[in-house]
Amino acid sequence: MSNAALITRQVEKISPLMRSFDQTHRQKQFEALRVNMERQLAHGGKITYVLPAFPFKSPNPDRVIDCKRADMAEAESLRNLAILVEENVEVHIMTDSRVFFDLFQVSHNGNTFGLEEAAVARFERGVYEIILEMDAQIPGMAEKLRRVPIEALMERVNITVGAAEFLRKEEDVRIPTIRMNCRTRSQYDGLKRTIGGYFQPILDIMDLAQGEQTLHRLTLSSIARTSAHSELITNAYPDALRLSIHVQFDTSRIGISLVPGCKQCPWNGVLVVKKDGSKSIVPKSKAEISGFALQGAVLSENRSDMHYAEI
Repeated sequence: MSNAALITRQVEKISPLMRSFDQTHRQKQFEALRVNMERQLAHGGKITYVLPAFPFKSPNPDRVIDCKRADMAEAESLRNLAILVEENVEVHIMTDSRVFFDLFQVSHNGNTFGLEEAAVARFERGVYEIILEMDAQIPGMAEKLRRVPIEALMERVNITVGAAEFLRKEEDVRIPTIRMNCRTRSQYDGLKRTIGGYFQPILDIMDLAQGEQTLHRLTLSSIARTSAHSELITNAYPDALRLSIHVQFDTSRIGISLVPGCKQCPWNGVLVVKKDGSKSIVPKSKAEISGFALQGAVLSENRSDMHYAEI
């Protein structure tokens, strides 16, 4: 296949996943895709996408079925990413659980709520089990659709301190430099909503001021660490095509939905399947209020095929 044909094919594959503000923005995204793919193929002979994603399952039981297991929400999302994979095309998932793990634990009046290390590890293994299952069907998939932890990024750019030490130092340096502009405010508001969803059970027992202060601190720390992680990715993969789970103001990164047309992330919701076969991801509480029925079963310690279906 010629480079031009491969690029056309890849643009067609990724198009249903793309998130755009309007048609003009979408056309600029297509142009950026083609330029990046042409450059990658000219320099290295292959196209590599990089995507920070699949960090951990939300600990909020109103949003997910089981915070310890990957389920059909992750499976559907990974299958959609796998569509991009072919000869000379790879998708590298920048697994970022270690970026945020120690932040996302909150204590109040003797109550601790947040991420358990064992739960995060089981979820990561569940995601890998899904990839291995696809590899059994399409040999070589696990090599082309691969998970890259922060430690691997650091090794790639010759950073020798531990990940936790690196992130704490970056947080100390970056938080004082955060300035609220249009882009930063959008990132701040989005992260604050997401973190608030994670910690709603414990925020509900805090007074309003304390809850707001906790959310503000966690959001700024998350922005700082996201920035440090993003810079690591850029240095480790300078030519790769950057994807994001968020819609992007410019075209340096391409915003995508892991389930077409759906803004919700799989680790923060459940997969809903309607009678017409259409799929989306919503918080568990919304699926139940809407009358969808829980389906599926536990497949392993780390994984289930649970989802909600229209009846």
